[in-house]
Amino acid sequence: MALKLSLLLTLAGALSAVAAPAPTPAANDACQKIGEAFKKGTNAEDDYTIVEGKLARDCLFSMPFDVKRAVAFIEDLKKYYQWHSTLDYVKNPPLGAPMGPPGPFDLMGKLDEISARASNGGFHSQYEFDYEVAESTWSVNNLAIGASFCSTSLFFFDLQMPLVSISTDGVALPQIYTAADAALVGKANNSISPVIAINGRPAVEEIKKLATLSGFPDADAGYNSMFQRMGPRDVDASVPVSGMFSEPGVVWPGEAVQKIQFANGTVVEQPVMALVNTYDFPWKNGDGMFKEFCIPAAKPEPSATKSPVDTATPAPASSIYPNAEVRHSMNAMSGYYVKEKDLQDVAVLVIPVFDNSGNQSFYKEFTDLATKFITKAREDGKKKLIIDLSSNTNGAISHAYDLFKLFFPERPVYNAIRFRAHEASRLVMKVLAHMPPNEAKTKEMSMMLEGFVSPNQTYHPKAWEEVYGPEKQFNADMSALMAHDNVTQTSEKWAVRGYGRPLNPPVAPFAAEDIILLTDGACSSVCSIFVELMRTHGGVRSIVFGGRPQYGPMEVIGGTKTFLAHPQDQFDIISKTAKKLVKDASEKGKPILTPEETTRLDQVLPAENSPLQVSQIVVSLMSNYRQGRDHLPLDAISDKAECRRFFTYENIVSPKSTWVDAARAMWGKGKCAGGSPAPNGPEVVESLEGLR
Repeated sequence: MALKLSLLLTLAGALSAVAAPAPTPAANDACQKIGEAFKKGTNAEDDYTIVEGKLARDCLFSMPFDVKRAVAFIEDLKKYYQWHSTLDYVKNPPLGAPMGPPGPFDLMGKLDEISARASNGGFHSQYEFDYEVAESTWSVNNLAIGASFCSTSLFFFDLQMPLVSISTDGVALPQIYTAADAALVGKANNSISPVIAINGRPAVEEIKKLATLSGFPDADAGYNSMFQRMGPRDVDASVPVSGMFSEPGVVWPGEAVQKIQFANGTVVEQPVMALVNTYDFPWKNGDGMFKEFCIPAAKPEPSATKSPVDTATPAPASSIYPNAEVRHSMNAMSGYYVKEKDLQDVAVLVIPVFDNSGNQSFYKEFTDLATKFITKAREDGKKKLIIDLSSNTNGAISHAYDLFKLFFPERPVYNAIRFRAHEASRLVMKVLAHMPPNEAKTKEMSMMLEGFVSPNQTYHPKAWEEVYGPEKQFNADMSALMAHDNVTQTSEKWAVRGYGRPLNPPVAPFAAEDIILLTDGACSSVCSIFVELMRTHGGVRSIVFGGRPQYGPMEVIGGTKTFLAHPQDQFDIISKTAKKLVKDASEKGKPILTPEETTRLDQVLPAENSPLQVSQIVVSLMSNYRQGRDHLPLDAISDKAECRRFFTYENIVSPKSTWVDAARAMWGKGKCAGGSPAPNGPEVVESLEGLR
């Protein structure tokens, strides 16, 4: 029997909640019935087991609640979340900052409220508690903070009715349809009715509400994430992504049956189902599940990340894309020519992910392929380029640097970050600064002094205090402005053109006005770093597709603009390394910390064994800053696209149609949606001179 969904709980899945569960009494036999269904599915050799959503919900609510463990868990979780770089910005945002609902939010204060509620008997099941903690995390509106809690990975809820939001021509306001009906709308069947209400509430407003829990800080990007779309999110892009409305993920959607009402008066009642996400299901009640999934086992020793072996099975080409001129073996990049007669001079570079496999051979293939395609395009007479970054949400930063230098070889790479300057980061930096040089070279830990350099890549701080600061921002302490990526040093392993290898080509292959960045607002993490370089240092324009059914400009980057998302295992490595350095130094009679500091180091770092099982804790360790705007993280800066269009049906099923629409809107006689052109182009930075 196949692994149940291959345990595909990712951070994105953990963020795809849609509604708070109601703490109502659970059926006593729910878990037993699921076990029986699982056994039948196993005997039938089914790939996975599907049960009624309400049955899964009742089983989850039958899990017991341990007050002592829960309170201790909150305190431990806060020791990870204290590092999140935008905590203070979200709590005290500047006036006019681009923030989605719920607006200003105090995460640490909310966690304290949950802890107090737990102590006062406010929770009756582990699942109810886990939801409250997860909801507090989602309220930060940042994809780079979250966790998978012990009760929220056992089932995936599924409405099995994907929706789409489509416009008749890309300029008219879109309407919501079921994915099945959308095909008929695409064939100009005017008898098809749009969806106008969900559970008795206006459909658009309900989707907007659900989108606030998507994790996207931008409302338009969150709205897009609710709908089905064919595209590059998966290795096989021919498989549709159903969208978060249809696949709400790990949290109970609130109602067992979703009532979908159409404009012609028809009402469809769609039951919520649940996919069982475990290897087995022998439990007859929530007690057994709690012991299995929530009581911690011995924690394995953290180990430094190792580069994976440079082997992988090549991915097949997607059937929804035209024949590529070049294609990465894992579909991390592909290049195309637009065939329409009026666009014969347009080439398209598709980058669904800045490959983060960690394989040097993959990186070399990525960078070499980009060079090959751009060189070929110029030789073939292509004068304009679209860089399609749709659904690109992660990757490795060296790819972004190298690609930027491909298009603007004369421009230096600029990188500036800050992290939260709190007691734990101060003590960790102080300790790691004493790591022996020969050992430091073999470590790849984010808070080591060797990893920092000035934003213009010329000055290396001599002491950890230069990096730590602190400097006041948002009524809190932040580090000094530094770059965390020494590009020359990085290029010893991941060669960036112009730093670790020659510039190729030595001159810009396209003028800035002849390059377009195309996004759907999902651009996050490394994608945001690439877009920031291309727009503010290269002067490249952009076009964005989709968003809420309203006119007006839309953010180019609707996702997280973090520089470095830090996972739990890396924090554990830092913690263990710091404590060992302190212990070894004390035994040698050369203490690094005072006795008081040594005690505090143990107190401010996470426990070696969590009171409750948890996985995939991640925070944004460092925030990006724009040159000349070092008082605001990029998350606090609005950056609207020069043009916006809504998705048509053809755009959803055929990505190449978005290239045609984008090219005509930006260079030809096509149109942008009303009111979408940004009043100015990108905020272009002219020089790095004068910066330290």
